Amino acid sequence: MRVHRGAVRSAPMPPSSSRAIAALAALTLLGACKCASSDPVPPAPTSVATPPVATAAPAPTASASAPAEPSKDAAACPATVEHPGTEGEIVDSWKAVHARVQEDAIQRFAQPLLDDLKPGASDAEIRKALTGKPDGAARAWSIDLGDSFGGAKVWHVVVKRSDGKLALFLAVAEPLITTCPSYPSVAVETDGMPRVIVDIDQFQRRLEGVEDGDPKQLGCVIRSHERKTIFLDVEVPEVPLVIAVEEEADAGRVETVLKQDEVRVVGAGCDLRVPLRR
Repeated sequence: MRVHRGAVRSAPMPPSSSRAIAALAALTLLGACKCASSDPVPPAPTSVATPPVATAAPAPTASASAPAEPSKDAAACPATVEHPGTEGEIVDSWKAVHARVQEDAIQRFAQPLLDDLKPGASDAEIRKALTGKPDGAARAWSIDLGDSFGGAKVWHVVVKRSDGKLALFLAVAEPLITTCPSYPSVAVETDGMPRVIVDIDQFQRRLEGVEDGDPKQLGCVIRSHERKTIFLDVEVPEVPLVIAVEEEADAGRVETVLKQDEVRVVGAGCDLRVPLRR
C-alpha cells in the first residue's frame, strides 16, 4: 500500500457496496450537523514534549545597595578606626588649665601636682611650668605629668582656639603598664586640624633559657609598634576620630592624610578612606 498526502488507495469496490457506503456517509454528515456548534473547537492537546530552550543569563547590573569593593584586602590592613566623640574643655587662661590639671592629678594619682608655682603666677609662668616651653606664640602644647614615684604617667594637650581661649584635652595618652612597661612618645602636629601622634612600642617577655628549673635569662623584646593618631576639633571641642595602627617590628609605616572631612590611610596593606566624623 502506498501512502499519499491526504488519501489512501485500495482495490475498487462493487457498485452495491459503494451505494451502502455513500448512504452511511450521508447519515454521518447529518449527525455531525446536529451536534456542531458555532464556537470553534480547540484542538486537543498533544503529548509531544518540546525540548527546553536554553536562555542566556541576564547580564549583571550595578545595584545601589551593593557594597563598594575595597581597593585592597581589608584584612591585611593593621589599622583600626574609632569615632569616640570624647569631649574636651574650653578654658579662659593657663590659670584655669592649671586648676583642672590639678584636679585630675588628685583624682588620678591621689596626689597634687608638684610644682614651684607661687600664688599669683602669670599665665606665661604657668605655661612654662606645665609644658616646659616659654613660647606663647605656639598653637599647641602637651603636658607630661606623672606621680612622684615615677610610675604612672599621663599626657594632656592644650590648643589655642580661634577666639583666643584654650581647648583642654585631658589624658589623651597613657603608658602601657604590664610586665614589660612601655612609655609613649607624644607629639602634637598643628598643620591643618591639630593631631596628637602617640608612638608606643609593645613588648613581650621572652624566656631565653631554663637551667635547673629556673629561668636563665628573662628579657623584654619589642613585639610590635603602635602609632595612634588622635584628631582634635578645638572649636567644638572634641576628639572626632582616632586611628590606631599596630605594625610588626619590620612592617612598613602607615600614613594618615586628612583632606577636608575625609582621612586616607595608606601603606602596609592599607588603602582606606575614613570620614572624619561619624
